Amino acid sequence: MSPEEVSQNTPILLCWLSLVLLFRGLLYDQRSMAWGLLAALIWVFIGDTGAAGVWAASMFFMLHLLSQRSELGWIHLWYLLLWLLMLLDYNTMYEGVHHYGYLCIFTALFLLSAYLSLPLSKRVAKTINAATRPAPVKRPVRNKTRPQRTPATKQKQETRAGSAQKESKLSSHWRAIPRSPKRCKPS
Repeated sequence: MSPEEVSQNTPILLCWLSLVLLFRGLLYDQRSMAWGLLAALIWVFIGDTGAAGVWAASMFFMLHLLSQRSELGWIHLWYLLLWLLMLLDYNTMYEGVHHYGYLCIFTALFLLSAYLSLPLSKRVAKTINAATRPAPVKRPVRNKTRPQRTPATKQKQETRAGSAQKESKLSSHWRAIPRSPKRCKPS
């Protein structure tokens, strides 16, 4: 390919690669995609609209890798290669042009979004753990003094003991009665 053909196809490739990454954000991580769209909106006011998708996809992908770092799989390696290809294509399109002011804004926005999103996930994990963990059991307080036995409590204890003896006598009486087998009637 000639350099003219490469420069003609660069914006199309940039758009497709950024759309692939942003579609993943739409399906799996909308919070990170929202921060990416905010980065693209800021870029539209500073630069041209041709590379807004690159900045949105870059912000999304970096936040997505940060928030999903414990669950990274082989698919993330594929998206990392697409992201690197997109950055190389961006570099060929904007060769020699540096956006230091926007890079400072982009970095500040990335740090702000990482600060705001990561403690939220830790707080949610703490509340989930607290909800699934059983509440601590309070031990009963023991008094060192024994309660005084009054005549009323003595009478209650005696009636309980007497009723328990009566029940045991009745149950032994019913066990002693022989039972007759059931007879079947011939049909």
